[in-house]
Amino acid sequence: MQYIIGGLAIGSVYALVAVGYSMIWAALGFLNFAQGYVVMFGGFIGLAAWRVLGRYLGGVPLVLAVFVITAVTMAGLAVLIQTAVHRPVIRRSSPSFLRVNMLITTLSLGIILENVARIVWLTEPIFFPLFPRGLVKFWGLSVPGLYVWMLIATGVMVLLLQALLYYTRVGLAMRAVAQDRQVAAMMGIDVQRSIYSTFCVAYVTGAVAGLLVGPLLYVAFNSGLFYGLQGFAAAVLGGIGNVPAAIAGGLLLGVLENLGAGLLHAGYRSAIAFFVVIVILLVKPAGLLGTTPMEKV
Repeated sequence: MQYIIGGLAIGSVYALVAVGYSMIWAALGFLNFAQGYVVMFGGFIGLAAWRVLGRYLGGVPLVLAVFVITAVTMAGLAVLIQTAVHRPVIRRSSPSFLRVNMLITTLSLGIILENVARIVWLTEPIFFPLFPRGLVKFWGLSVPGLYVWMLIATGVMVLLLQALLYYTRVGLAMRAVAQDRQVAAMMGIDVQRSIYSTFCVAYVTGAVAGLLVGPLLYVAFNSGLFYGLQGFAAAVLGGIGNVPAAIAGGLLLGVLENLGAGLLHAGYRSAIAFFVVIVILLVKPAGLLGTTPMEKV
């Protein structure tokens, strides 16, 4: 049970990264390979806010303030990148080269974010004690309190995301654009505004993942590739393009990793998990909760 709880905690981070992948894939049909670097950069933004606000706030107000500042900053960064980079590339790319061009663009943006973090915060990993430490005991188990905070924060984030997608006009427009952009535009939906909203949500969820994993694994400028690969694997495992499936895939991947590390050997953590991912995709290529679209002739 302790391995499973720890796996759910780290899996919740993978789930938030996978949500970003899935939302952008559903809306635009390409993979944002800068998503892992967004996690890294969001952790550094939160670290900077924590250092400044730590002089004036403490306890829960400090944690909430760090989350709000990080979310607003990363949403602004998403708007800037979408306006200056993604939208011009999409407009000038032919349909046959769009996915390749966006692959190169998002990878380039990730490398830029990594080097900005290297310049500003240097190369050494930085300890980020955002959440209080200690053990939580229940049902005869002793679980690090950090895991509990991570699960609570992820649960709140998922509830907020569900409320946005299913109970607001913005979320309705985002889901309509993800389903069919042309029909959504004919129905009077501002497609570009919905795409901006999608990027903002993807960047905010990635940044929250960075805040959650920072106190557990430190904040490091070269961690973006790792988070990006884990989040991408989680999205594919659950079924890319589907938000609930991405969350399920992230949690399952985290549990598989932790069980493999705890019951066998820590060095095989990722290898065991990704072996299971390959097996599942061989059996169900669309992912556990994904659906294969029917093609009619």
